[in-house]
Amino acid sequence: SGHAVTAAAFYAPLAVAAWRDGGLSRGAAVATAATLAACVAGIPWSRLALGAHYATDVAGGLLFGMGWTFATIALARSAVPWIA
Repeated sequence: SGHAVTAAAFYAPLAVAAWRDGGLSRGAAVATAATLAACVAGIPWSRLALGAHYATDVAGGLLFGMGWTFATIALARSAVPWIA
């Protein structure tokens, strides 16, 4: 599911960035991270609830999106050493 890939590859890293060091106050960081985490969980769930995809499609999309995210982070860390 492309929606699940987007949820995992776009919203999840944004939630982590907001939580870790987004330059926000602690309350704003928590609210932002919680909202983005709700998107990460809610978008794939909505695909299942609407019957638009099978569970295996959504699980595969989430796995692919997280793999893409981790690969991008690994490449960024190797190219730019100060990225933590």
